[in-house]
Amino acid sequence: MNVARADSTLDKRTGTERALIIGDVPGNPMQASEPDPPYSPDFEPEQARSTRHKLLDLAENEDMVILGSHMSGPVWGRLIRWQGF
Repeated sequence: MNVARADSTLDKRTGTERALIIGDVPGNPMQASEPDPPYSPDFEPEQARSTRHKLLDLAENEDMVILGSHMSGPVWGRLIRWQGF
C-alpha cells in the first residue's frame, strides 16, 4: 500500500515473528494514535487516511513489530491501543 508516491511498506516474516516497515505512512508519532489528520506529503489525503488505519490495525491485530521513518527513538516497537486514561 502506498500513501504518498515515495512511500512504501514491507511485511517481513521470520519464523513466527512479523515486522512491518511503515516508512512515512504515519508522518509523526501522533498519527499512530490519531491517524485521521492529513499529513502534507499525502497526495491523496483520503487514501492516505484509509491506509494509515489499515496498516495500524494490521500491526496491532497481528502483534507485529512496526518500524517507522520519522519517529524519535525508538523507531520500532509494537502498537498497543487503549481507551481512557
